[in-house]
Order: sequence, then structure tokens, then C-alpha cells
Amino acid sequence: MKNKILVSLITIAGLTACNDDFNDQFNIVYNVNDVKSMVYTLDPSDYGSIADNENNVFIATGKDPAGLTYVKALADVKKNKYFTSEAPAEEYIPAFLDAKYPNADVGSKFVVTFNQYEAPSAYMTDFAKISEYTLAADDYKTVWGTSVNASFLSPLSLQKLPTILKSKVTGAQDGDMVVVNYAYSEVEPSTGGTQGVVYDKISDVIANTSGASYTVKGNVIATYGRGFLINDGTASILVYLNAASNYYVGDVVSVSGTTSSYSKLMQFPATSEVKLLERKTTFAYPTSSQLLAGAELDNYMTSPSVKYIRIQGTLTISGSYYNIVVDGATRKGSISYPVAGVVDPALNGKVVDVTGYAIGGSSTYVNIMATSVVESGQTSDITPVGVVALSAAGAYTVSGVVAATYAKGFLVTDGTGNILVYLNKAHDYVVGDIVKVSGTTSKYANLMQFPATSVVTKGAHVTFTNPAPRTLAATDMEAYLTATYCGNVSYTGTLSISGSYYNVTIDGTTAVQGSLSYPITGVVDPALNGKKVLVTGYAIGVSSGKYLNTMVTSIVEAPAARSFASASRVAVTVAPNKSELYVYSSSQWKKYTNSDVLLGVITPEVYSSLGSNTIATPENVVPTFLQNTYPYVVDGEKAVAIYKDKSKNYIAKEYTFNKYWSLTPDYLPVTLTFAKDESGISANMSTYVDETFLGDEGDFKAYNVTLGSLSYVWINTAAYGWKASAFLNNTNNVSDSYLVSPSINLLKATSPIMTFDEAHKYLNGAQPTQYLSVLVSKNFTGDPAACTWDVLPVAVWSDGSTWDFVNVGEIDLSAYKGSRINIAFRYTSDASAAATWEVKNLKVIEKESAN
Repeated sequence: MKNKILVSLITIAGLTACNDDFNDQFNIVYNVNDVKSMVYTLDPSDYGSIADNENNVFIATGKDPAGLTYVKALADVKKNKYFTSEAPAEEYIPAFLDAKYPNADVGSKFVVTFNQYEAPSAYMTDFAKISEYTLAADDYKTVWGTSVNASFLSPLSLQKLPTILKSKVTGAQDGDMVVVNYAYSEVEPSTGGTQGVVYDKISDVIANTSGASYTVKGNVIATYGRGFLINDGTASILVYLNAASNYYVGDVVSVSGTTSSYSKLMQFPATSEVKLLERKTTFAYPTSSQLLAGAELDNYMTSPSVKYIRIQGTLTISGSYYNIVVDGATRKGSISYPVAGVVDPALNGKVVDVTGYAIGGSSTYVNIMATSVVESGQTSDITPVGVVALSAAGAYTVSGVVAATYAKGFLVTDGTGNILVYLNKAHDYVVGDIVKVSGTTSKYANLMQFPATSVVTKGAHVTFTNPAPRTLAATDMEAYLTATYCGNVSYTGTLSISGSYYNVTIDGTTAVQGSLSYPITGVVDPALNGKKVLVTGYAIGVSSGKYLNTMVTSIVEAPAARSFASASRVAVTVAPNKSELYVYSSSQWKKYTNSDVLLGVITPEVYSSLGSNTIATPENVVPTFLQNTYPYVVDGEKAVAIYKDKSKNYIAKEYTFNKYWSLTPDYLPVTLTFAKDESGISANMSTYVDETFLGDEGDFKAYNVTLGSLSYVWINTAAYGWKASAFLNNTNNVSDSYLVSPSINLLKATSPIMTFDEAHKYLNGAQPTQYLSVLVSKNFTGDPAACTWDVLPVAVWSDGSTWDFVNVGEIDLSAYKGSRINIAFRYTSDASAAATWEVKNLKVIEKESAN
């Protein structure tokens, strides 16, 4: 075949030489054009080629003969593998492309992605001057006075830190920072620890929408997978732990922290200090709730508050999203972070009644901390675990996840509380099993439990993470004897193994011992007998008036175990184990907070574990520290780590989470279009995005919030571009899906606009804006439900009766110049309409001047 083509070309060449009329008739082109259309990402070696290119060196030398600025900047491109304002990509990439594609003809287009230097985040300038102060013995005396001899701070005494700093760190100026190291215990001293504490009213706390530092006391009235609600009789507020909670309905707690606004409601953040003060003996949810239907659900966000509500609608479960489509409402209900077992997966696609606390929302959702999810018109036999745990003995059914096990049974939780299922035999249940338990409860060891006669039904298996354990000192162990609860705890003592008995003697008290209940074979290493150990597990009651029964989850040797004896009898000393960053502002020391970034101050315990007072290898230490400090983050989250480097000075470094924590690079990927005309290759600085989408995804990605029974909504095609539909099996399926662009750099834009072509059908008489929308966000990090979207006005839509594409006109993006943005095409559908929507020929460009 190749030979035939060659002969044909030779023959045509001969005819060309002999007969010009023949050429005109057949319109034969003399030359074979090489018009490129390339998409290329620079690899590390390319930066060296660009820096060494003779033409580029000539350009840099011409701008800077001395070579002190521009020549050096070009050389640094090779070393750093990114471009800067002194070595701009648009100036130096053309010579590279010309060398790489020497035969490219006029009309060739090159879409090149490269690394561009990114100035540090604005907040990094906050950390210019950081000193250190470690609390001394007299500082603790200032806190506790003469009534308590304790060398540590507790949750209720942290508010004294600014006063200490003001007297000890003198000469401070606005913006100065200090890392404060201090000994800390969640345990309040037995006397004096709560003297003089004045709790703030929650009603006052939520009224201050700018946020401030407060200490409140109240009852835990509801829980979910990331925290709980607390009520003091004046109002309720969310305590967002960003982790599994070790606090349950019926607990009375104190919370100290600096409030902030989220979902249009005030809340206490994950950095707040929480202390269990007591536990109620009974608990019940409200007997009535306000029905929010249709317009009422939409109107909730006009003046949101924490309120007990009920909604009815179709439940759609997609991954970790639990959304409820309510008839007549544009907003949806969203069940926030339910613990496994709370929502029956069999309810997916069904009309359900959801009862719980509304806790704010967005333009799209009303968030609900659910207390009950049942099929509409049905009565559920499920009672929340936390309610059963504080109810009189009787017949109950609970549903939840196995949180811990021992040789005779397991512990089940649904986030509202924990309860023991005592099987009195070996079993095959493991942590993470979803179970339904029915039986008649009884009290044992001062806690309610299900007996061996209970009926247990095993369901799916999920990944389950226990909440952080509550550290018990000697005084806490003693208090547990009369104030029992079932929660995750840890304590330190000397292990004694005698036959089937595993007891732990606690320093500072003879009144109570730990008792490891029926540990599963292999959990306790016999070599630990007689050694100091750190025990972690669930406290499951008191036996013989002396033993704190523990369903152990971990036991390890603890050579440095501490004693926290009662402050009323002996002096309590704790080594510094906590560090906080304070900033001086308006003549006051304040705990540093910034809603744009997480903060991780390396603690004294980390330095101690390294045997050094500096961090010599931060690349090994800091990511692990941040992972332990913030275990529940999403890709794109940023944190500033504060630590002492090898020079013994405090420094601040920014880290970014992308599957794991790593140092934020000095650059970001930027895409620029280059084109070749008669004068050569040059950058098209007026084009930010130019994608046909015809068989090319353009790096856009679909994020499915609701899929129901669908496998996907968006698909890329060579004929139509990006295409969305939720019509399957002759059914209009409920869906909600975002097609999101990569980051678009408008930092240097002046008059950016966007335009694209679209076609749609099958809206069944509805307006396009009811189901189809074009959005823009400046804070998208990978979760479309967790960022702020602005709706972009579309002036022209196709008529919906044909497949003829129309151009939507110019959409003004000038409000976003100076920013990085993400564009999204959002497709929604319901039982009334599941349109087909096609999008192609997207451009984000500079608007041409009228002149």
C-alpha cells in the first residue's frame, strides 16, 4: 500500500509539471502543510532545555547585559523548574517550541502546561516574627491560686493564658507572635478547678456573628459523625469536632473555644476544648418537630437557626451524600455525616420522613443532624442507642456499627451512645460490622446492656474509626466508680495477669483498678505482665465497686506513664505537652485563628520523641504530625506548620493535603496557548480556555452528588462534546451532577468573558434554569457541596425543540479577575424532567476592545 501511494504521488507530480489546467480542475495543493494542534506538558528536563536555549539566553542578555537579574532568572528556571515574572513563560517557551517542532506551519496551535511561581499565601506574612514562652511554676500558681497545687492547665483555665502572656512577654508590638508551651490535662483538679468559672450563654454566643472566645456549659442533645449539638436552655450551638465524637446524648459538657460562622450559623470549631462534666440518667428527643415542606424548606435559610424539624421527600444515597428531594422545594435536605447504621441503605430511592435538627445550609441544601430516618407512612422499630442506654430496662431494637469487641460480645454505637451486647460466647463480629440488635435490656455493672438471648442481624461491613480516647487520671478513675458511662478511654498503670484476670493498678489511687474484660486472644501480650502499660478501650461499667471494666482495643508498654493524682492531696505535675500560637493585637494577646488555613504547632511531646529541641527533618515529621492532628481533611486543604528548625528559630511552612500532606510547592500548573503566524510562535495572552470538547474532555471532571440507580450523568463524545442525561430505562431519574473545569488562572485578566455552545431537549415545559445552570467558584477544592458557587447568567438558550446548538453569548467574568476560578456545568433532574444537555466550544478569553 505504501508503494502505491508513493507511485501515485510521483504521477501527480509529473502531471503537475505538465498541465496547470489539470491542477486547477482538481485543486491539488502543491505543498503538504504541517499544521500542529498539540497539547503538551513540560517535563522536568524541558526547563533545562528552555534555560539553555541560545535564543532565550540572547533575549535575557539583551534585557540584562550584566546578568544580575534576567539572565540569572532564566538560569533559575533550570534549577527551580518553574517560571517567574523575571523569566516569563510566554517569552521563553516559543523558542523551545520552535526547536521541538521545527516543521510546524503557520496556523499551528500549542496548548502548553507549565509550572509558574506562586507567591506564598497572603496569610504567610502573619508569621514573620515568632518567639517562644514556656509556662513556669509561678504561672500555674497564678492560675490556680493557693487552693490548688497543680502544674498544668485544664479546659476551664485556658482563658487565663492571655493574662499570663501580657505580664511575661513584654514589649510586644502588633503582629508579634509567640508559641506558648504548657502542661495540659483534660482533668480538672479536684478542688479549685472550676472556681470562678462563669459560663457564657449560648444565646449570646450565637448572637455574635463575628465570633469570639467563649466557654459554655450544656447538654448534648444530638450527635453526628463529626460532632454534636449542645443546649444550655437559652439556645443550641454545633460543636464541630471534624472527627468521631466521644460525647453522647445525655452528657453534660463544657466547651471552650473561638466561634466562627459556617453554613450561616455560629459554631465551635475542631480546636475547641471539650470536657465531660456529668452524665444524665435519662434522655429523650423532643416529642414534636416542625414540618418543613416545599417553600418552608426554601425559606429556612432566610433566617436559619438550630431547630428540630421534619421533612418528607425522596432519599438519594450517593457515596457519602444523603440528600432528600422535597416536592415544591428548590433546596434539598442533606443528612449530615450520619454514623453507619443510622440510615438504612434499603431506603435509597424511597420517600422518607427525616427528623432531626436543622443546622444551617447553603443555596442548595439544608443540613440536618438526623435523629430518625424512616420510610414515609411506616413506623420504625429502631430506637437510638443513646436513648436505650439511658432508658429503663425493656424490649428495644437498635441499629449501628460494631465499635469494639471482646471474647464474650461486642459494643454497638450509632453515634448517639454505646451499648454492650453480651453474647456470653465466642463470636465472629468484628469492628465495622453493621448490626441490628433486638432484645430486652438489663442493667449490669451500672450500665444497660443487651443479653445473650438478643437477636443480632449482621448487615454490611464499613470502615469504622473510634473517637479519640478520653485520658483518665487517678481522680477520673475514682470518679468513674459513681458516675459510670460507656465511652472510649485510656489510662496508665501496672498490669497484673493472674489466670484469666487482667488488672491494672493505677498510680495515685488504691480505690480503683482497671480490669481488662475478656480480652480476645492475642490482644494482650503476656510479656507485659508486671510492666507499666497504656490501656485504650471502652469503659463498660464497674464491678465489685472497684474495677473499671474495659473492653480493650489496645495495650502497649508505657515506660513514661504519668501520674495525675488528686490535687487536693498531692501536687500534680505534668510535663509540657501542648503548644498554641498567640498573636499580639490591639494591646492584647489572642489565640491566632485564620479561617483560610489550618494551623499545626509542633508540640513538646514531638520534640521529646525525637530526642531533640529542633526538627532536623521536617519532611519526615511534619506530615505525620498534621495527619494525626487533622485526620479528616479533603484534597486541597492547607495547613501552616510551626516548628523550630535546625537554627533553633521558629519558622512557618505551608503544607497541602492531596491524599497525604506535603510541603506546598512554590509553583502552580498554568496552561497557556501558543500559536504560530507569519512572524513565528508567540503566546496568545488573551485566551485562558479554548476547548471544543469534541472527543476531548478538556480536563473537566464530573462530580456526582446524586446518582440514584445511574452509573453516570456526564459523558464526553466526539460528536456532541460533553453530554448529560439522567433518563434511563424509560425513567426520569433523580440526579445532581457537576462538570467542573480545572483551575482557570485569571490573576492577570482585565476583561475576561466566557462563551460556549449548548443544546438541550426533554425539559417537558420547564425553563432551562430550573434544571441546568452554569456556576463559578473561587474556593473549589474537590467537593462541589463544600464550596461557594455563584450562578452565571446565561442570556441565550437553545429552544429545546431541536438539537441545533446555539451560542449563549458573552458571560462577563470581570468580577473574578485577579483570582483562580473553576467553572461548573450543573445538571439536575427529577421525576418530572431528565433533560439531555450538550455543551461544546467553551472559551474563556479577554473581551476585545471596542476600539
